[in-house]
Amino acid sequence: MIEKVQVIRQELYFRALAHLNCSTQALFSERIAQACHGSERTECARTIRNRFRLYAPSQQRGHSTWSRSRDRKKLETRRDGKSDTTPSYTITIIDCFDNPVFRMLNNSITAAVADIATAVKRYSLVGMLGWQDVRQRYRRSAVGPFWLTISMGVMIGTIGLVFGQIFNSPMKEFLPFLAAGMIFWSFISTCVLEGCTSLIAAESIIKQLPIPLFVHILRTIWRNTLILAHNIVIFPLVLLAVQKPLGLEALLSIPGFALLALNLAWISLILSLLCARYRDLPQIIASVLQIAFYLTPIMWLPSLLPGRAGTYLLDLNPIYHLVQIVRAPLLGQDVSTVSWCVAGGMALFGWCIAIIIYGLYKRRIAYWL
Repeated sequence: MIEKVQVIRQELYFRALAHLNCSTQALFSERIAQACHGSERTECARTIRNRFRLYAPSQQRGHSTWSRSRDRKKLETRRDGKSDTTPSYTITIIDCFDNPVFRMLNNSITAAVADIATAVKRYSLVGMLGWQDVRQRYRRSAVGPFWLTISMGVMIGTIGLVFGQIFNSPMKEFLPFLAAGMIFWSFISTCVLEGCTSLIAAESIIKQLPIPLFVHILRTIWRNTLILAHNIVIFPLVLLAVQKPLGLEALLSIPGFALLALNLAWISLILSLLCARYRDLPQIIASVLQIAFYLTPIMWLPSLLPGRAGTYLLDLNPIYHLVQIVRAPLLGQDVSTVSWCVAGGMALFGWCIAIIIYGLYKRRIAYWL
């Protein structure tokens, strides 16, 4: 244990000494080498030289790589008692990332990834908090969360009968399309809206308990997943009502839902940070979601659009692709490659941006709440 402490002290010492100029390094190195005895002096000098080369920045103010190499050579010559007139230079590879900005960004990304990984490992805590939220919301209720299922079923039936006649769409095709769209849109919109206030709602927990902040984002996703599990019961009933079978293609909705949840996680993470800082954003996002609901084919069939309008409202609408990867398999349709690529690209690019933002501003969240 004592040897480990000594090693740690030496590491910290050489890290601090590496930021001094070369003449000061030579002076300290010579004093340390003189403190050694016999054969230990050569080994000590070699250790000091290697540590400087490991920890020293590539460029120091007023000293280039060549000047630091000459200082090392002079130190070796003076210590060994030999005079070597042949110049010997050690070329150090200049690390372009050895910059305070890059180091700070690297540390932020590392802290963000560690926090997210720790939150994922504590999935039991996430599950317990999500179940507790659902139980508290429907405490002492006879039906419980199925009140949401009942209200969703009534709304799907009403909208299906009215808009089916307005759009002159066959009920066997329109009603399952509407049911799947409304169920998953409710999941998406609720996750986004509640994700905006997930950190604000957990203010007391954040200020009192040292748990990863991403736990509260996962808590929101899991809570709405439980509500989705209650609402998805409506879809088989709608298929029975219109006498439409459910094929094996429906299994593709499982990876589609996983990709959808992955996208909702980074969206909720970014929005929770922004809304914790700017408290007016949840109202703005609610208005934007209301507009997106009418621009996305949830209550109307994509086949009703003309060619040019379909390009803008379908191909350039990311929400449509997120809904389509889970709705199309349930309807027995093939998911286009474009929808899979858009959803996967959103997840990859979005998580890169979310990790950077989360790492930079994670420490400020407690002060914003």
